[in-house]
Amino acid sequence: TFLDATAQAIGLRKKGHLTQQRARSILETVVAEVMESQGDSLKRNPTNEFLSSWLSDMERQITPSTFKSYKAITSRFSAFLGASATESIATVEIGTIRGYRDQLVKDLSTGTVNNHLKMLRLAFESAAQQDLIDRNPAKLVKNLARNDKQERDPFTPAQLKTPLEVWPLYTSEPADEEE
Repeated sequence: TFLDATAQAIGLRKKGHLTQQRARSILETVVAEVMESQGDSLKRNPTNEFLSSWLSDMERQITPSTFKSYKAITSRFSAFLGASATESIATVEIGTIRGYRDQLVKDLSTGTVNNHLKMLRLAFESAAQQDLIDRNPAKLVKNLARNDKQERDPFTPAQLKTPLEVWPLYTSEPADEEE
């Protein structure tokens, strides 16, 4: 199988299709087979399984609304990854995160996209701390500039007028008290 993997890598390289992600996947497969032949196993840590586990751990540490948001983000990221979501988390690269960011910006505000990046940085930082990956690929992807931020007035003129009509005006004279 080592020879098969080597031939596969050489073939992909000659065609210009050997990416770092494919090379890692091939190496991981070879190492897993070697370990299995020795009666041991290599945990592959699929991205989708890691994110699910991380999310379960986070549920106890964050508010329900943040958990709901993180759950939606992890689902959307896994959908973006497609079939590669079942591959090792070590195969996720900076370009993968950048591609996800660039796809999101087509449909979402830059603030929402940056929230997605923030959550992914947290998750991948956890993977790095657990030695599942060498470095956090999301950490190296920059936030988008907030050029679509809308300035909003806290109240409309009509909303400001209503309390002024209803509330009594302040006077320096004490209110008459019934005796």
